[in-house]
Amino acid sequence: MTDDVLEEPRSVALRTVASLPGPKGIPILGNALQIKIHRLHLQMEDWAKEFGPFYTLTLGGRKIMVVADHEAVGKLLRDRPDGFNRSTKLGEVWEELGLPTGVFGANGEVWRR
Repeated sequence: MTDDVLEEPRSVALRTVASLPGPKGIPILGNALQIKIHRLHLQMEDWAKEFGPFYTLTLGGRKIMVVADHEAVGKLLRDRPDGFNRSTKLGEVWEELGLPTGVFGANGEVWRR
């Protein structure tokens, strides 16, 4: 083989959110009783060390995907708003609380600007 021959791209196995690991919870509450708000960021780091950079939590019957990889977070943010949006429920709550749009609450055309 010569240097000008391109290597074939590596195949990447896609996973579903349902297949991701995560801490075991209890029915209805999920992981809510395990979360200590005053050390949430440290707990998320600990779980990322245990389960990897993509894992799930369950809070009140809702499955939440956690992304603990800075490159993946960067790709997600660059893919907004076309490929990734915050949930409409978050937008409704954000608006109901009267919070300023800013970086965390923006979606759609507001995010694009």
